[in-house]
Amino acid sequence: MTLKQTNASEWVALASDVHKALQAAADDAKKSAKGESWSTEDVAIRLLLRSCDNLQGVIVLIQSGLMAEGRTITRCLIENVFGIEALWKDSKKYIEMLKSDYERSHKNRIDFIGWIFNSVSDVPRSLDSLEKLKEIEDSINKEEKSNIINIKMLSKEGSADIFYLDYQMLSNDAAHATMQSLERYVEKKSETDEMFFCYRSQENSDVDRIDTLHGAMTAALFVGYGFLNLLNSEETKKNLNCLNQRFTALKQKQ
Repeated sequence: MTLKQTNASEWVALASDVHKALQAAADDAKKSAKGESWSTEDVAIRLLLRSCDNLQGVIVLIQSGLMAEGRTITRCLIENVFGIEALWKDSKKYIEMLKSDYERSHKNRIDFIGWIFNSVSDVPRSLDSLEKLKEIEDSINKEEKSNIINIKMLSKEGSADIFYLDYQMLSNDAAHATMQSLERYVEKKSETDEMFFCYRSQENSDVDRIDTLHGAMTAALFVGYGFLNLLNSEETKKNLNCLNQRFTALKQKQ
C-alpha cells in the first residue's frame, strides 16, 4: 500500500507510540509468565518482544535513511505475524514446528561441517574431532522427522495469509540481492536508454518512509492483537484500540 503523504514525522511518532504500548504489554506479561521454555504463554511473549525490537529497528533505520534495511526488518515483523497467528490457532503444532526447525537447522550445520572434514584437503582433522561430530549428530532425535519452517506454509496456518504477498515483495525489493533491490543504487539518466545510468547513494522520500512505517505498524498491531487472543489484558486492549484508531485516521489523511 502506497500512501501519497509527505509528513513522515507523524508516522514516526505513531510508530514510536505503538512500540511503547507493545513493550509495556510484554513487560506486564513477563511478571506473571510461567518461565517454561515452550509454554504457549512464554512463546507468545517472545514473539511480542521480538516484534518490539523489530519495530524499534525499523524506526531507527528509517530515521537514518536506511530504507532497504528498514524494509528488511519489516519482513521480520511479518514473520512474527505468521508465528503469533499459528500459535493462536494451534499452539502445540506451532511449538513442535519451532522445535523441528531447530533440530533440522542444527543437523544441516553438522552435515556441512562433516562435508568439510571429508572433502576439503587442507582442513586439519583428528579422530577426536570426527568422533565428537558423530556424537553431536547422534544426539539429535532421529525418530522424529525434522524440517525447516516453510514461511509460505506457515502463512496458511491462519487468517494472516494476505501478509504473504507483502512478505514476497519485501524479499524482492529489499531483503535479497535481486535485480529490483540492486536498482536502488543506480539512477537512470534517460528513460529510453536503460544502459545510461550513474551510481548514487540511497535517496529516500517521505512517501517511501511512510510506506515502510505503514507496513511495519500494520504487522506490529496484528501481533499485538494476536497476543491479546492468547493473553488477554484490558489495559493492552484499550491502548491498542486507541492506537489502531489513530493509525486508521492517519491512513485516511491525504
